[in-house]
Amino acid sequence: MISRRQIERMARSRSWGVLAERILANGRCLGEKGRERLCRPAGASAAGLGLALQRLAELTYGPDPLGDVLMERLCAEQRDDGLFGAGYQPSPAASAAALKGLMVWADRQAENGRACGGRTIESIHRGLAELSTRLDRMADAFIDEVDLAVILWQLADRPAFRRAVNLEALINRLHCPNGAMSETDDELARCARAMAA
Repeated sequence: MISRRQIERMARSRSWGVLAERILANGRCLGEKGRERLCRPAGASAAGLGLALQRLAELTYGPDPLGDVLMERLCAEQRDDGLFGAGYQPSPAASAAALKGLMVWADRQAENGRACGGRTIESIHRGLAELSTRLDRMADAFIDEVDLAVILWQLADRPAFRRAVNLEALINRLHCPNGAMSETDDELARCARAMAA
């Protein structure tokens, strides 16, 4: 299993794709296409940071300066539209991982009696608002079936996400005819559905 020290070392070297891949390989349920989507160069930084925050919350019980540093860096990488990812288009899958990481770390701070910074709360609100807007108009091809499965796997258990979207309609869009998911990605679809249950 990936340790706090390994996360810190990869964060210092900015090995975001490797960090995301290592965390996904250590007990995260995700199919091949979902793993590929999160490790793409355009979204690897946001995905790596978000997954690292999720893993740190599992490894630590109290305040951790590394988590605070990663959270600040992730907030700084947020695009003007509220999502995450480099290039012309943001990455829906990486945005979901980033938002989940911010939410988990904000929860961890609250559990330890620490106020979460306004920047983090604003980042979460802006990201959820933009992602839910784009999910409402999935016909624009911004979000395909693989992205949708990753988004549900990452966010469907979060009350704020559930309030922002029509969860039942999103679940029904998985495994649509001629979709991008294949039989090899059943694990990703199962994880998405389990989180949405």
